[in-house]
Amino acid sequence: MSRRIALVVIGLVTALLVLAVVPLGVSLTANEHASFRFTVESSARDLSAAAEEHLADHDPPTAMNHALAEASERGDCALVYDASGTVVGTTSCPTDVAAHAAALADAPNAASDNAAFAQDGDWLLAAVAVGDDGKHAGTAVLARSADPTDDRISVVWAWLAGTGLAMLALGVVGARRLGSWVARPLTVLSATASRFGDGELDARVPTGGGPGEVRELATVFNRMASQPGNRWPATAASRSPSTRPGR
Repeated sequence: MSRRIALVVIGLVTALLVLAVVPLGVSLTANEHASFRFTVESSARDLSAAAEEHLADHDPPTAMNHALAEASERGDCALVYDASGTVVGTTSCPTDVAAHAAALADAPNAASDNAAFAQDGDWLLAAVAVGDDGKHAGTAVLARSADPTDDRISVVWAWLAGTGLAMLALGVVGARRLGSWVARPLTVLSATASRFGDGELDARVPTGGGPGEVRELATVFNRMASQPGNRWPATAASRSPSTRPGR
């Protein structure tokens, strides 16, 4: 009985942990991905705003070059294209990412107000149109590696898994103690009843352990065993045939 009770409790604890930990992990992962996508788009729009001064307003490329330098310091791949698709500013970029950026800059929605996104391995690319008053002066493309985000997500899942295992271990210990607390008094009660039935009329059940219902049952058993009428059958059965009346 103790094992069955422990297994039931462990199963319930495991189910509760799965229902709590997995949705939380999925939610945190989705938030990390959404935050990463938002920051990439924001950086691309900042680059677009800086490039607009040069491509649309025909100012010196000082602001654009400064934005490209900041992107390079962050480890981003950044490229600025004019309206004809010619690169007018860039950072150091992997060859395949640069090729993907050129294709994304040529996409029809790259000339709209909405950012265009693409994925190249661990790199997320965002393309934002450069221009004002509806005039398309070029496209700014920024690509950022998702490795730091993936590392944070791995840490989150590791933390959740470690916490879940710790809680499960505590649940196992608690389940075993609960099973023993409930089952041991019942086992003692069963053994005592068996001894009483075998003629050990002084057998009594301890009433100090287990749930209240079990203690109450032990008290009732002891009260029943103490009744004088419960001693007669064993006493009568123990008489020898020569001492019985009528012999």
